[in-house]
Amino acid sequence: MSPPAKFLLVDDRPENLLALEGLLRRDGLELVTAQSGPEALELLLRHDFALALLDVQMPGMDGFELAELMRGAGRTRHIPIVFLTAGGVDEQRRFRGYEAGAVDFLFKPIEPHILQSKANIFLELYQRRRELTEQRDQLEAAAEENRRLLEESRRAAAALQASEARSRLAQEAGGVGVWEWNVAENATYWSDIMWRIYGRAPGPEADPEALFQQSLHPDDHARVREAVRRLVAGEAPGLREQFRIRRPDGETRWIEAAGRLTRNPDGSPFCVSGVNIDVTEHVHAEEAVRESEARFRALADNMSQLAWMADAQGMIFWYNQRWFEYTGGAFEAMQGEGWRSAHHPDHLERVAAEFRRCVEAGEPWEDTFPLRRADGAYGWFLSRAVPIRDADGRIARWFGTNTDITERRRIEERLRRSEADLRELTETLEARVQERTRLLEQRNRELQQFAFIASHDFQEPLRKVQTFATLMQEEYAAVLDANAAHYLASMERAAARMSDLLRDMLAFSRVAMQARPFARVSVAALAAEVLQDLELMIAGAGAAVELEADLDLDADPSQLRQVLNHLVMNALKFSRPGVAPVATIRAASFERDGAPWRRIVVEDNGIGFDPRHAERIFEPLQRLHSHAEYPGTGMGLAICRRIAERHGGLIRAESAPGRGSRFIVELPARRPAEAAAGATPGGPGAVRP
Repeated sequence: MSPPAKFLLVDDRPENLLALEGLLRRDGLELVTAQSGPEALELLLRHDFALALLDVQMPGMDGFELAELMRGAGRTRHIPIVFLTAGGVDEQRRFRGYEAGAVDFLFKPIEPHILQSKANIFLELYQRRRELTEQRDQLEAAAEENRRLLEESRRAAAALQASEARSRLAQEAGGVGVWEWNVAENATYWSDIMWRIYGRAPGPEADPEALFQQSLHPDDHARVREAVRRLVAGEAPGLREQFRIRRPDGETRWIEAAGRLTRNPDGSPFCVSGVNIDVTEHVHAEEAVRESEARFRALADNMSQLAWMADAQGMIFWYNQRWFEYTGGAFEAMQGEGWRSAHHPDHLERVAAEFRRCVEAGEPWEDTFPLRRADGAYGWFLSRAVPIRDADGRIARWFGTNTDITERRRIEERLRRSEADLRELTETLEARVQERTRLLEQRNRELQQFAFIASHDFQEPLRKVQTFATLMQEEYAAVLDANAAHYLASMERAAARMSDLLRDMLAFSRVAMQARPFARVSVAALAAEVLQDLELMIAGAGAAVELEADLDLDADPSQLRQVLNHLVMNALKFSRPGVAPVATIRAASFERDGAPWRRIVVEDNGIGFDPRHAERIFEPLQRLHSHAEYPGTGMGLAICRRIAERHGGLIRAESAPGRGSRFIVELPARRPAEAAAGATPGGPGAVRP
């Protein structure tokens, strides 16, 4: 049973890995996870993976760098890679991903059916590739065994030729034993070579006939005696037999005997004269050839492929048993060019012409075509044939195989159809997403326009309320009792708070509605301007503000200044009772996905807040304290987040009760060309030559 296929899942977030495992888990598939690029590289050295799913944005080594390292190693070069990303991928980064070896990108949140469909395709491809590899290994092993058997056959044939040469040399040098049997006198004569062949010593007391009967192998007695009888009786023109003898030392030798009968004038038998030759080596060589051929045929008949052999001219003279089982043809019908009957007529002439060309050129042949099964249906085969040469380099025969690739072609066709369906689905989804995005952007603009107009228009009635309340307090103070004066003061304070809220909502809308072009600005210069504007407030609070921010970036100067102003004012406002406020503004550089970024940190020693509210404080109109404790509208940090997002960045907070707060703003150092279009070199805090 083959081991299960393995997928490699790489993501620095454990929750993402758990989600992928839940979507991909199935029988016959092992999911191996890694939370970093180095960990994934160690796993790649120990395992063979059918697919690698890589998160693009990982700390340390990102998905692109891991893919490039995989492509540089021979072991992992051919593993398919699918990138997972939570954001859009521009063309340059998409090109980098495909150049690093990616076969696809999947965007988070991942559509389960798309992920599972693609995973099934790669799993089927891996399993089929593994089956083909096993078939190839079997074929190579069979070919190696064939070469070995053929080598054994050549060696056996060479031994046979050597044996025949030795026989001729023995005869020329007196190695042929001569014998003679006088039928009438029943006397036998042996030459010296005959005595040597039988391992005996001649002597006056030695009886050749008796020694022959003693030496003859018991299993050959009856056959040799019958041959001699037929010769003497005139039933055979001569004697030619092969039999075994046992020498005195126990060795068994094979003897080739030939003889003729001489008759008297009256026709009666007179004498039988003949020769004996020791052909033991020749017999053993023939046995080796027969055993080698038997092993070869047994191996070929048990191959999964169809196999055949042809002579030097390409005429097929042998097929393995699998050929006959598949085609249903008989041996006689398949001799020569009988294979034509198993070929599809649309491919026959092309296949025959190409095979003939390779035979004439002495080149290995390879082709793909359908063959007819015994039931009349056709299956597709990958066919190969190689020439087998003799010791002189001449082609002696051809050995060929046909490997069934019907299922592989079916999978490839399904894959092509699936890819086409996926492309169509992707295009449809992309069109829907684009239309949805366009509508959402349009509605968002309409809502922002409405908020802008509403906030602006509400200011006028509030100003009248505040004005008339002030006039009543000033002109009718003498006639108003304490309750009336209190009501007017409360009304004036409420109107003031409403005015502040509308002003902040107007500022929130203006982030997108009245945004200015980007310019190259200095963080230090903007921060210095903010501190100068807040000079009286800082002095009144007895606060100290440190500035360490000598960096520049592309930004909307007025909006970045607005962010710094909000964060510094918060540091002054949310101070601990009896503790002088201390705030620090720092800036640093870092890289994200290969691009330069800036990190601006505003840190204070104020009252802090529960870290559970670290996300809530950036939502519009969210406050952690009452208006009586700390005045404000709850819009300041929401405006900061809106500005950070407009710049393609983010803002987050870190804090603990009584331990101060730390606000981190991360922004790209340079804007893409489409976002920076219309950028101007001027504006507050702009960097000037």
